[in-house]
Order: sequence, then C-alpha cells, then structure tokens
Amino acid sequence: MKEKKGMWSIIGLAALVVVLFIGVKIAFAGLDLAIGQNQPEVVRHPLSTESGGDSQWMLLNKSEDNDEVKQWLEKADQTDRAYWLERQEAGEYLLYLPMQDRAISADDVTVTEEDAVLVVRIRTSEGSEAAENGQLLVFQDFRSSWTGEQVRVVLDGRELTVQKCIATGGELYWSGEA
Repeated sequence: MKEKKGMWSIIGLAALVVVLFIGVKIAFAGLDLAIGQNQPEVVRHPLSTESGGDSQWMLLNKSEDNDEVKQWLEKADQTDRAYWLERQEAGEYLLYLPMQDRAISADDVTVTEEDAVLVVRIRTSEGSEAAENGQLLVFQDFRSSWTGEQVRVVLDGRELTVQKCIATGGELYWSGEA
C-alpha cells in the first residue's frame, strides 16, 4: 500500500511540473503578443547613450503608413528643422528630418536625458546611402519612464529647431517648438 502511495506521489509531482511548465510557456507567449515582440515587420534596435552606455530607447524599423502619421507628414514643411510626433496610444515617438538626404541607422543615433530634456544626437555616417524625402525615425521608450516635455535634436553637430506634435484619439495637436 505504501509503495502505491509513493508511486502516486511521484506521478502527481511529475504532472505538476508538466502543468507548471506549460503554464509558464503560455504566460510568456501571451506577454510576447501583448508587447508585440513577434511582429515580423518591426525590428527593434537598442540605442546607446553618448557615453556608450545602454539607453532605455530603441529605434524601430517599421513601415508607417497609418492616417495619423500621413496627416502629420503632410503638415511638416521642408524647412531646416526637425519634427517630433508623440503617438500616445502607440507609445511611440517619431522624428522626421525633411532635410536629411543620407540614410540613418541605429549606430548613428544616441539618446540621453539631460535635466528632463531628451537629447537625440545623430551623426551621419560617411558611407551612408542616399535617402529620398528626408528621414523618418521611430523611437520607443521601452521602460516608458520618460516624462519630459522638451526634445533637442542635434544633427551632425548642429542643433535643430524642433516642432512638436501630439497624436491622441486620432487627432493631431501641435504644441509649438520644443
């Protein structure tokens, strides 16, 4: 009788381990879907700070063809300034540089926070490809901890004027220069 009880205990523990293993797998699969890590059209590149450390920001490679972004791009003129769009529902920030004629990669960008001001520094690589219609960069704060209002953009050592816009509820709200 004791042998039978011991065997059932072992089988019960093994079943518990299997159920826990499957439960953990399902939980992580659900988190993956919620966070969006399995979106094949989105590639995330972690960015570094100017001192070379890890930043909480990522540069996303993805197509931006939704109506909100198209409307914002139509209102951005081709002057020598930068345009910053905060997409509140998506948790993304878009930077449009209409004058930029060279391709920008994650290696060319550093992001730091200095006194609640987000500073985006971009150094165009010498051998970078030509770009048509400026450059559109999509950023994401994966810790969602940036609460600052101001943004500075420094392109090849030159600080640009930044025109800010917030998108929420399908509407665009221009907030002036950052």
